[in-house]
Amino acid sequence: MRVAGHILAYNVDRFLPHVVENCGRFVDKIFIVWPERPWDYAPASRAAKRNPTTREKVEEAIASARAKGVTAEIEVICSDFKTEEDTRNDCLDRAIGEGYDWLIIQDADEFYSDVSWEALLKFMAADRGHDRILTPWHNFWKTPELVLTSGNGSIRDVNAGFAIRCRSGVRFETARKTTSAATILVDEPCYHYGYVMSDAEMWEKITTWGHAHQVNAQKWFRLKWLGWTPAHSYLHPVTPLFWPKAIRFLGKQPPFASHFMNLSQETAPLGFIDVLENMLRDCVTDVRIVARKLLRRLTV
Repeated sequence: MRVAGHILAYNVDRFLPHVVENCGRFVDKIFIVWPERPWDYAPASRAAKRNPTTREKVEEAIASARAKGVTAEIEVICSDFKTEEDTRNDCLDRAIGEGYDWLIIQDADEFYSDVSWEALLKFMAADRGHDRILTPWHNFWKTPELVLTSGNGSIRDVNAGFAIRCRSGVRFETARKTTSAATILVDEPCYHYGYVMSDAEMWEKITTWGHAHQVNAQKWFRLKWLGWTPAHSYLHPVTPLFWPKAIRFLGKQPPFASHFMNLSQETAPLGFIDVLENMLRDCVTDVRIVARKLLRRLTV
């Protein structure tokens, strides 16, 4: 079995050396995609911004991983695709062309324990009935010590994809989501630090990422990110009810969590108008939740 991974290198200075090491010890090759500018989901950002992660930072990350014993082949792809799915499909096509069996989807802020890597690779080597693998994940908030709850109150959710079989005909359709495929969930958790960022990194993320056209970046950043307190609810920037709360993570911290533990962040207490607006937004979400529950009962 030959396995390739792909990592997107935009605005990921702190994560990149560690994810190359995390992935590179278990795959045969990593495609690191380095774009000079953002995707086209927010045209103003694409026109004005340049990648905060420089090409030199990518080379430094690779050198750091090499120094720690990573021997996987690494190819840096300089790209200028307009969409996330086109970016990922380019990596998929390269993996198919080079004869790989599986393509790992590992964004720079996602990590797996060594035990999970070994279990996932063992499953992939034996599996013949599935073309897409999902894993559960923990979504952390501001620090690895805080984890986001899902709509059912659990701290475990399901990611949009861990791996796809290269010659299955599966394609990336919308961002990370793929065309329909025989899918299985393998219970090896991903530690997702996509919201363990500085304020500057978070602002860059929500104004450039694949959901930039779905978010009121200024409002979310001001009300939910800068103004956050443990009492705040409905934190997901696109679909608020997905993340009702951020609570203390009581699980065992994996070794790689130490790299992201002591991130200093400023707080910006909300003014009176902002407090009212935040309360109103949360009330609207509460009403939507109640309406959905009532609708489900009426249709049973």
